[in-house]
Amino acid sequence: MTTSSSLADLNQAATSLSAAGTTATTATATATAIEASGNAHACGNAHACGNAHACDNAHASPQAAKKVVKVAAALIVKGDTFLIAKRAGDRHLAGYWEFPGGKIEPQERADQTCKREIKEELNCDVAVDSYLLSCTHDYPDFQVQLDIYVCHVLGEQEPELNPQVHQEIRFIRAEEIADVNFAPADLDFLPLIQRFMQSLTKVQQKLNLTLAS
Repeated sequence: MTTSSSLADLNQAATSLSAAGTTATTATATATAIEASGNAHACGNAHACGNAHACDNAHASPQAAKKVVKVAAALIVKGDTFLIAKRAGDRHLAGYWEFPGGKIEPQERADQTCKREIKEELNCDVAVDSYLLSCTHDYPDFQVQLDIYVCHVLGEQEPELNPQVHQEIRFIRAEEIADVNFAPADLDFLPLIQRFMQSLTKVQQKLNLTLAS
């Protein structure tokens, strides 16, 4: 089920946030956009949030006994854009674009993984604003269980390219998704990412208008 927030709700939230700073505004805009887009969904993932709106993974083979790799990744938002990274040439799936992140370590929460991996890969600190979605994808020799979190970079920091991990990093808009060669595990939920970013942009515009009035 998709829910949406009225302009009155946005106005009320914006008023209460007028002195709260960037982090609070970003988190509220994120939460409102998730509601508006209906994007807190599971993507063929039995362990995910239980939302009835799930997108099936055509590649899934539940009967196959494979190694399971649990991964957390960050949708790092900057205005109406988000960060993507191209995998380095000597890594698995080299040349594909992805959302930065990595394996969840034992005794580590997925949101903690996001912060740690972004610091290691991009040498910057992020705030985790919200859980967004989960997805399961079967590769020939292993299964990846992926959790995506909406994040933003703290302060005046900028993500830095680490050539050992990525060939390139850049921010793109939702309408550019179709032009990017994403990793196979990401393909099923890209429409949800696009819908979320479109909703987030609208929410940010409304919040900015309200805060300026």
